[in-house]
Parts: sequence; C-alpha cells; structure tokens
Amino acid sequence: MVEAFLKDYVGFDAVIGREVKAGYGYFAGVMDDGNTYAERLRAALKRAEENTTYHYPKPMIFHDGRLAFTPTPVAALAMYVYLPFAVVLSVVRIAIYTLLPRRMIGPAAALAGVRVRVTGAPPATANGENGASGGRLYACNHRTLLDPIAISSALGKPVFAVTYSLSPLSELLSPIPLLRLTRGRDEDRRRMSSLLGWGDVVGCPEGTTCREPYLLRFSRCSPSSPTR
Repeated sequence: MVEAFLKDYVGFDAVIGREVKAGYGYFAGVMDDGNTYAERLRAALKRAEENTTYHYPKPMIFHDGRLAFTPTPVAALAMYVYLPFAVVLSVVRIAIYTLLPRRMIGPAAALAGVRVRVTGAPPATANGENGASGGRLYACNHRTLLDPIAISSALGKPVFAVTYSLSPLSELLSPIPLLRLTRGRDEDRRRMSSLLGWGDVVGCPEGTTCREPYLLRFSRCSPSSPTR
C-alpha cells in the first residue's frame, strides 16, 4: 500500500523495504527477510537506469468519508460499551428484513428502532421502448451500506442493488437481490441495462460510503457516473 502510494502519487522510482509474508491469499503479519537491502537497491538502480520514460505522478484526490465520528477516547469507549447491544440489535433487524413478509417489515422494523421518512410520492413505473415496462436507476449518496435497502423500503417494493465488492455473508443476508460489478465500464453498463429491463436498480456512483454532508468525487469505474 505504501509502495503504490509513493510511486503513483509522489513520484518515487523505487521503494525498498521488508515485505510482509503471505500464504494462501492472506498476510501472515510477520516480515519476510528476503534479499538484503543492498541487493534490492542495486536491482532498483538498474531498473531506473534502463527506464528512459519519465513517470508523472497522478493527482492526489482524497476519496473517503467513512468516519462515523471523531475517534476520541470517550467516543471509542462509548462504541465498545454499545457494541454487544448493537450486535444483538443488528441480528434482530436482519431477521426482520429477510424473514418477514414485506407488508409486515415496516411495523416490525419500527419496533426495532428503524425509521424511514419518505418525502413525496413514489414515482410511477417507467416505460421502456415499445411500451415495455422498465425500471429506474436510483443513484444514492451512500451514507451506509443499507442505502439500497432504505430505498427499497421507501418504494415499497424490491429493487436490484449493484456493488463492486461485498462479502458472501452479506450477499446471503441481503433482503434484496445484488449484482456484483466487474469495474469494467462497458460490461457493467451492459449488466445494469439488463437489470433495468426487469425493475429498479440502485447504484452508488461515489464508489464508497460517505457520512459527510456533501458528495464525494464519482468513481471512474461507476457505470452511472459521467464519462470523463
């Protein structure tokens, strides 16, 4: 992570340091001795001499807003005290949205502390070409991972949600159908267009969650973001 940052955004030609051991796709948490620093330095200098093209650093854009609160000692203590209750509450809410019929989800979720406020009336069903029924694309500012579920609750019907990366457990527990994107603009556009033929689709063009009162820069990989 440090090497990629220094090379891509600061302009370093090489970064020499000990590597973290890895096995079976996971980092072991211990350092790998590997080659000596002198050997790695000679190899880096040789590559630098052979490289005749100048590397222009990429522009640095801060693209994150996931801190829910300032991590002060008091706030951290309150979080850990609340954590056991939060785990139980999350299990109850997951059960409500995955096991109960849709007509019962709203009242049951309200008893579990879920509040959904809808302003205005839900939009009418969109019509595609040749009068065929189609869906709408909803772009949310992605304050939490539950934004697509909140939109589904506000509309009173299931929607499709697209995501770049999600754990198999989250996919299993999700009360709405999910589609994993490839980060390839053309392929993702094709997949989302196909989904829109079946119903409404929720996308998060920022590419990450943001709890700040503003929008982040749209992800370049997002099919719903403007072409740059």
